[in-house]
Amino acid sequence: MIRHDWIGDLLSAHGPKPVILVEGESDILLYVHLLTLIDRDWRVRFGMESVDGKKRVFQGCTKVKTWRGLVDCDEWTEAKITEEQKKVANVQVLPRFAAENYLVNPAELWRLIPAGVRAAHPDAQAQITAAMEAQRADWTAHGAMWRVMLRRQVGLGDLGFPQELTNAPVTDEAQIMAILTRWHDHFKPEDVMAEYRTERDAALARSLDEQYAYVIHGKRFFRQVVTLALNKAFQTPRKTAEEWVEDLVMGITTVPADLMPLMGALLA
Repeated sequence: MIRHDWIGDLLSAHGPKPVILVEGESDILLYVHLLTLIDRDWRVRFGMESVDGKKRVFQGCTKVKTWRGLVDCDEWTEAKITEEQKKVANVQVLPRFAAENYLVNPAELWRLIPAGVRAAHPDAQAQITAAMEAQRADWTAHGAMWRVMLRRQVGLGDLGFPQELTNAPVTDEAQIMAILTRWHDHFKPEDVMAEYRTERDAALARSLDEQYAYVIHGKRFFRQVVTLALNKAFQTPRKTAEEWVEDLVMGITTVPADLMPLMGALLA
């Protein structure tokens, strides 16, 4: 648990050394690996800490101007990203939905598997791709719903949201309507459905690469779909999502092109 005076705690721990703030513990593995690909000695000059959410990253980087931050894009539009970065220029916004979205595109994912393992399982790529593609459209629709829900959260305080729509895909419109109808009476379900349909149709019209990168909720998709597909295709002892993330991150040998500017800005 992060203490009330967490900024002071980090200042005491790191002294004058700039600290790179990220949202969660699960992000650290990827970012440490990528920064090390750029500069093996970066940790001599910088610290890195997870601070439990986007809000705290912005709080810390507002308070301590020498710190740098990196947050997930999530539902933010380009206009929202530009707006927030004008306020706090030392926070970078990930170009993809979340860190795990670098591990959920079947084509990108396959290249992260060790060559020897790939060679020993010649049918695995097709199996993994088929398993992920079978659920991609539903998870793209879920990503659209996620965006609608988070946009409507603004200004609603502690009213909360129906977990059925954010935890896993719900694409049957009658079921969605039933859930929304049971929800709070401060909005009209028909309005949310119209917004969802527009968002969903626009998301499904995007290319497959764009859906995997920008629309699908990478953290949930990796845990609920990718992990199962990998375990089944490689017929290995059951690995957890965390174990697979660690294995795959270690397979990244070059920084993805869309991340290079951000990684460079963090170390500038």
